[in-house]
Amino acid sequence: METVKWKPPENSVVRINFDASLKRHENRSCSGMVIRNSEGAVLGSKMIINENIPSVFATEALACIQSLMLGLDLGLSKVEINGDALTVIRKLQGVSEDKNEIGAFIKDGKRLSRCFHTCQFQQVRRSVNGVAHLLATEGLK
Repeated sequence: METVKWKPPENSVVRINFDASLKRHENRSCSGMVIRNSEGAVLGSKMIINENIPSVFATEALACIQSLMLGLDLGLSKVEINGDALTVIRKLQGVSEDKNEIGAFIKDGKRLSRCFHTCQFQQVRRSVNGVAHLLATEGLK
């Protein structure tokens, strides 16, 4: 198994990595986010505890939305949103309307992404998403 390391984004793009952890029996989740610049320096991080979360897909989709909102709150203009939730990333990259349980999150994510000068969604391996994953899992403890 190869080890993959986080690589900084190019130019003036800011990368926001997100992940989420779910305690199904408590209907609680935690979103973890870390923001890095093109030199790889951490600009910030955040954990958010969420209540009444129905599924793992909803947990990951909500974490992505919260990452977008964090980027907008910080006034970022060029972002790359990275997460290990392949389904969520593919739906955000797609053009069709999503009508499943996370459809509202996907619609919100697409709407929020248009508020940036540039916004790209990218799926990454969990090994690359380690800091965001750590924030999400530790936040539920």
